[in-house]
Amino acid sequence: EEETEEGEEAEYYVTPSGTVYHLSRECRYLKIVVLDTQKSKLDSLRNSSGGKYYPCRLCVHGQEVSETVYYTRAGSSYHASENCSSLTRTVQVKSEDEIAGLPPCSVCGQGNR
Repeated sequence: EEETEEGEEAEYYVTPSGTVYHLSRECRYLKIVVLDTQKSKLDSLRNSSGGKYYPCRLCVHGQEVSETVYYTRAGSSYHASENCSSLTRTVQVKSEDEIAGLPPCSVCGQGNR
């Protein structure tokens, strides 16, 4: 198994539904960039897939929201709070054995395994 400079086993980063492994916890695919806009501008805003934004089932769900709402470019929901739990990304640390069969991330996984 690969070891780090300190002699510890190398760590790999995977999201619970991940289909690739990451070599860096700082990979842009593991970091969620939360943006904000005025609620009145949501109708004309589209996500990176061209889709509309819908109310978050957790933090909006039938509640009145302030004029400022939060979203991500890749997401499909807008949020009443930038601290909504659905705006966080769970990342699991795995060993080399645990990532067997997963391909590397196209951004940070270019190193050898």
